[in-house]
Amino acid sequence: MSHFLAPQQGRSDPANPVQLAQIAWSALAPAVLLTALGWWGIAGFTRRSTWRSLVPFLPLILILAVPPILQLVFEPRDASHTPGYYTLVAVSALAAGFGTEATHRGVVLQTLLPRGRLRAVMFSSVLFGAVFIAPLAAGQDPVLLGVQALATVGIGVAFAALVVVTGTIWPLVVISAAMSIPVGIQNDFPAALDSGVLVGSLTVGALSAAYGIWLLHRDQHRHAAHSGEDDQFSPPQEPSAA
Repeated sequence: MSHFLAPQQGRSDPANPVQLAQIAWSALAPAVLLTALGWWGIAGFTRRSTWRSLVPFLPLILILAVPPILQLVFEPRDASHTPGYYTLVAVSALAAGFGTEATHRGVVLQTLLPRGRLRAVMFSSVLFGAVFIAPLAAGQDPVLLGVQALATVGIGVAFAALVVVTGTIWPLVVISAAMSIPVGIQNDFPAALDSGVLVGSLTVGALSAAYGIWLLHRDQHRHAAHSGEDDQFSPPQEPSAA
């Protein structure tokens, strides 16, 4: 995801064969599992998106996807990078985005949904945050890790709620990929985060979580209203004979 959530020190070379293998596996494993379960449609990969169904994704596109793309456009690039390198970064980001969404908003979320929508959204998001933060734990400040975890969970809440409400997942794959592309092209991560970025990360996480919960409540009220209207127009039931 975006580098404000990934401050570990080191390099991330998408041309590294080991990393390519990891990305391929992260996309292949959930694809095989979705196929075995027959959950491609349930997870939201086969539902046809309409412009109306894409509207709820716009806030996350503006908050999470547009800033990394603008950063990529306006910040100076390494002159040694070839067009093939940028293509590889984009393909790797899409594969990683697909793997992340297929796993957490596909398999995990759909497995938990029978227990209730809010519970499934929250549990899958906490797991998402734990899985994302775990590789970064070595040598990191606990406070910094806590901020990252909270922000990641908040974003996970919004992502999961969008899948539940809209029934489609592909926009999240694109958003996840957009958040990852600048990290791959810059080929490194900052060693530390300043207070401004920490506050920004928490703000993004909190806004994302609030938006996701609001989406769930709004959708629930809509369904309740439609159910009430259906009851009003349904014919009255005759009393059963004693």
